Amino acid sequence: MYKILLATDGSEHSSRAAEEVLKLAQPLQADITAISVVQATPVYTGYDVPASPWITMEYLEGQEKAGQQILEQVAAFFRENGFNIDLILEKGRAADIICQIAKDNNFDLIVMGSRGLGGIKQLFLGSVSSAVIHNAETPVLVVK
Repeated sequence: MYKILLATDGSEHSSRAAEEVLKLAQPLQADITAISVVQATPVYTGYDVPASPWITMEYLEGQEKAGQQILEQVAAFFRENGFNIDLILEKGRAADIICQIAKDNNFDLIVMGSRGLGGIKQLFLGSVSSAVIHNAETPVLVVK
């Protein structure tokens, strides 16, 4: 069976990527897995002053909750269209996690959104999209 990994962050481009996955998955009757990665970034309370562990833990919990909500919205979209999907929420560097999950689980395709930044920056892909394209062993579809 064909396996598609949808990387999502809740952005407009991620929503478009989900729509493309649906178009691809329907004729293939593909298995779909959605992944959202919480970036573990340092939290600072001031210039070069790291936040307390308590604040950092609360921040990460909030990020995890937001990531879970994003995945639940994606799952609802696919359920409305007759598909059940698996959900993965991970912590770490998004591009590395996406590439590793795709490789470890033998996905046939990674689908993700690009990011629209406006102005001259529209010519460039987002940093996560770019890193996945360059590092994934799995084919990648980037949706604008």
